[in-house]
This record gives sequence, C-alpha cells and structure tokens, in this order.
Amino acid sequence: MGGPKRASRLPHLGENLCWLCWNDRSEGRKSNPVTWGGKVAGWLGAPDDLARAESLLGDQSLATADEITKLSAVHAIEEQDLGFSRLSDAVRDDFPRLNLQRLLESIQPKTKAQLAEELGVHPSAFSRWMRGQTPDRSARKALRDYFGLRGEIDLIEEPLFLSYLPLTHGERVNWVRARVGEVSPIQLREMFPALSKLLS
Repeated sequence: MGGPKRASRLPHLGENLCWLCWNDRSEGRKSNPVTWGGKVAGWLGAPDDLARAESLLGDQSLATADEITKLSAVHAIEEQDLGFSRLSDAVRDDFPRLNLQRLLESIQPKTKAQLAEELGVHPSAFSRWMRGQTPDRSARKALRDYFGLRGEIDLIEEPLFLSYLPLTHGERVNWVRARVGEVSPIQLREMFPALSKLLS
C-alpha cells in the first residue's frame, strides 16, 4: 500500500507554522526562531524529530495528512486554513514595524543612533518607524544593504519577522552557537576537523 498519504500542496503551511511559533508565548518570553523546530516537533508528538519539524517550517517537504490533523487539533485551526490561509494577515499593517524590530534585535548592543548614522537617516527615524510610519524607498534600500538582505526583499509586504532561518549576520552567528551547543561531545569531536577547516 506504500507510505503515508501526503496532503495536497499547502502553499502557506511553513509560514503559518512560523506564525504559530512566533505567536506562542507558552515559554513566558518572546519567541526565538532557534526554538521553533522543537515547538513544532512537540506539536507533532515527535519531540525528538527536529529534522522533520524543521523541514515543515522551511516548506521543504509535504506534510502528511496525519501531521496536518495533529497541528490543526493542537491549535484549533481548520485544516484548510492551516495550509491555504495566511494567518499573518492578522497583523499585515504591522509588517514593517515587526520586520524592523526583528532586524534591530539582531545587532545588539549597537545603539539606534549609531545605526542611524551608518544608514544616513535621522536618529528619530527609528522611533517614527516603530510607531508605524513606513520607511521611504531609500531608507528601505539602506536597511536591506546594511543587514545583507536580498535586493528583492520587500520590508513592507513580506513578514520577515516570521523567518525561521537567520536573516542577518548576527542571527547566523547566534544560530551556529546554539546548534554547536546542542551537539554531543562525541558528535563535536567527529565534526571538529571539518569545522576547523571551514572556519580557518
């Protein structure tokens, strides 16, 4: 009979899982993308299968009908909505502010005044943007360039704050640190020659 039945193509499943992780405050603090794989694995009832959870978060594989049923039940969301609706539309008007907040968090401890100087904008620009004013086109380009984002990324229309993968250099460094911290001593010993060659 073959393996488990696959669900239909669900264009928004990965983003919606990221939204549910971002929106989850069960840990009592702001959600960190590094923990999202563990959250999804737990929701699926397979806490040790991080690879599968990360694959779903990144839209790298189709979800089984059983996985969709479990995720839908955990969050009391219709199965169709989980895959075909865009849950983040609930905060669409806040995309620019939430995106900027995510980017700014990745550069601590640099001050906004220092960043404003490097971007060539007035220091009060960040306060205005965080209150909902949209950065103009040149400011958006400066932000994309500064944070190393691809040129086609739209800080206004795309929910970058839901990105499961690290967006900026600072986030990538933290991601690597967190992953290395999770590796067992035996695994790290085996990986060390390759890491040493890669990083030297």
